Amino acid sequence: MRPRHNRPQPATNSENPELNQKIAQLTQEAEERANKKGPLQPYTVERFRETMFSKLRRVGAPEFDRHHEQLVSYIVDVYEVVQVLQRKRPSDDVLEQLSISLDKLQEYTVYHFREEERFLEEINYPQLEPHKELHKAFVSRFIQIRRDIHDGKPHYVLDLFFSTFSWLFEHINTHDMQYGRYFKESCGSRRPKRSPSTMSSPKTSHPSPRSTHAPPD
Repeated sequence: MRPRHNRPQPATNSENPELNQKIAQLTQEAEERANKKGPLQPYTVERFRETMFSKLRRVGAPEFDRHHEQLVSYIVDVYEVVQVLQRKRPSDDVLEQLSISLDKLQEYTVYHFREEERFLEEINYPQLEPHKELHKAFVSRFIQIRRDIHDGKPHYVLDLFFSTFSWLFEHINTHDMQYGRYFKESCGSRRPKRSPSTMSSPKTSHPSPRSTHAPPD
């Protein structure tokens, strides 16, 4: 029988109490969603992949719809390793694979957030600053989870579900849909002309699967 773990506590930053509050709020919201019947139940890897892609919604900006597909692909990669960790005692090889998968997810997430924020500036999105704060809180929490994994803290599997998989997926399907509606209404779904990005896209380990998305509102 597996030992019961205490409820994971959000990471904190003593220099930024407002960020601490946002992290705690995001973690609580993610836990509440994960406790409901939804895409983050203990599925097989294939069913998890199919469910995530079937529930992923298009925001209406093609570049970022592709980004979101790639993010979900990386989430599935991490989920596959987590499934192994839940079945047996962690070995060095499995933990190394988890670290590699998390590296890819973190690198691509940071790239995606920066490009998305740049896009929101271009279209004069009125909720840009709150959206950036959501990104900042997620990255801070993700980095703390990685520290916990390195330190061998037992709750990190729960944290990956509540603070990473669930939060990132819900962020796309909720907050990103809001800027998608604004983009359609204010720009007619046409991106303003922009200067070339100075940040190159991370190399992807595999192409984003083509899937049937839930339609935007």
